Amino acid sequence: MKKTLDYISITIFFAFVSLLGICSVFVREESFDTESVSGVSEAVELADSYVESNFTMSDRWDTLYARAALFLGQREFDGIYYDEENDRLTEIFSAYDESVATDMVYALNGFYKLHSDKQMYAVIVPDASGIYQSDMPDSLNALDEQTLIDELYYEINENITPIDVYSALYSARDSYIYFKTDSRWTQTGAYEAYTACADIMGFETYAISNYDIDYTHTSFYGNLSSHTSIKETSADSINVYRSKYGSYVKSVSLLTGANKYEESSMYARSALDSDDKYSYFLGSSSCKSTVIETTNVDSPSLLIIGCDYANCMAIFFAPHYSKIVIVNPFVFDESECVSDIADAEDFDTVLFLCDIQDFCSSEAVGKIK
Repeated sequence: MKKTLDYISITIFFAFVSLLGICSVFVREESFDTESVSGVSEAVELADSYVESNFTMSDRWDTLYARAALFLGQREFDGIYYDEENDRLTEIFSAYDESVATDMVYALNGFYKLHSDKQMYAVIVPDASGIYQSDMPDSLNALDEQTLIDELYYEINENITPIDVYSALYSARDSYIYFKTDSRWTQTGAYEAYTACADIMGFETYAISNYDIDYTHTSFYGNLSSHTSIKETSADSINVYRSKYGSYVKSVSLLTGANKYEESSMYARSALDSDDKYSYFLGSSSCKSTVIETTNVDSPSLLIIGCDYANCMAIFFAPHYSKIVIVNPFVFDESECVSDIADAEDFDTVLFLCDIQDFCSSEAVGKIK
C-alpha cells in the first residue's frame, strides 16, 4: 500500500512540475532540476522551494499543496499534526535540550536566592501536545509532559511552591482549552489553571458563574494554520470572560520595545483586526512588561515572570491583587534581565508561569535575575 501511495505521489509531483514549467513561461524563469530528485520527500521539498521563489501567490500554492498532501494521507507537517478526528492542529513536542531546561531550573533557583523573603510559586503549563498525546500516533514520539513537568518541579528549589495545572487541564480536555489552529491556550484553559492556583496561592476561586462569556464573533486561523497552510479545521474564535460585577481593573500600562502606552482595559478590541488575534489579551503578545492596577488597594501585589500564556490568565488574578506586573523575559533584548524591568522586592508574591516548550527553550536563560 505504501509503495502504491509513493507511486501516486511521484506521478502527481511530476505532473505538478510539468504544470509549473508551463506556468513559468508566463511568470519568470528559474531552473528546476528534476534529474537530481532521489525520492518523494526530496521532490516535495524541491517543488515547495520552486513555487515559493517563482510565484507571487505562493500562499495559495501552499494551500493547494497542503490539500493534496492531506488527500494522499499525510498528517504530519513540519512538526505539526493534523488531527482530523478531533478537528485540530497540534504542535508536537517530541524533543528538548535537557541542559537548557536545567539552566532554566537554575535560573529560578538563583532568583529565589536573591529574594528568599518572598513567597514564590511555579506553574509550568503543558501544551496541547501533552494534553492530547493519546490522540496522536506513537510514531510522532510526543513527550509525556506530565512526567517531564514533575521532574522539573522536583529540581526546583523546595521553597518555590510548584502548582500542578496539568491535572486541571487534562480533566477539562473535552472543553475548548486550546485553540484548534494556534499553539496557545484559550481563556477557558487559563481559567482551569487559575482554579488550580487558587488553593495553593491562598485565595478563594471566583466561580465560573461570576463571569459572562463575551463571544467576539471573530473567527481566525492561528499560527499553526499559517505554518502548515491547512484550513481544513474549524476556525478558532476569541471568547473572553467578563466579571458580572464590573471590572476590577483601573489601568493597564504596557511596555513594548521602547514604547510605553496606557489602556483602560485588559482587552484590546483593535487586536481583532490584526494578524495576531491573541494580542486581544493585554494588547500585545510581545510586551516586555504589563502593569495592571486594580481597585483592590488593600490586597497584596503579584509579580508574574513568564511567557504570553500569562496574558489571558491575568484577568482572573485581578480580584485578588492590588497590582499585577507581568514581565516577559522571552522577548527581552539580549542584555536585558528581569531586574531591569521590575524589582521583586516591591511585590508580596512572585509567580513563574510559562508553557513547557518555552521553559525548555534558551530564550530566557540568563535573563531571570
